Amino acid sequence: MIDKIDKLKLKLDLLFEKINNLENKNKSLLKKTNTLSQLNIDLDVKAKEIEDDKKNLKLKNALVGEGNDKQFLKNKIDYMIKEIDDCINDITIS
Repeated sequence: MIDKIDKLKLKLDLLFEKINNLENKNKSLLKKTNTLSQLNIDLDVKAKEIEDDKKNLKLKNALVGEGNDKQFLKNKIDYMIKEIDDCINDITIS
């Protein structure tokens, strides 16, 4: 009977050790997940900044007459004019 109790105690000790190891691994993985999530956010911000820089460079090039960016500038101006027209319409309706 005591032998069975000792075996059961040993199994319980092993299970508790496994639980502790899994909890530690879980904490470690959670830290990595948080770090990677923050890195992903930072990269998204950086990608947005690069995209904005690219658009600004296209506009600059169109203004100085370089490359095929003239159509881009025309489209951008048309879009801005439409936005202004929409705002004016909203004001006159109100």
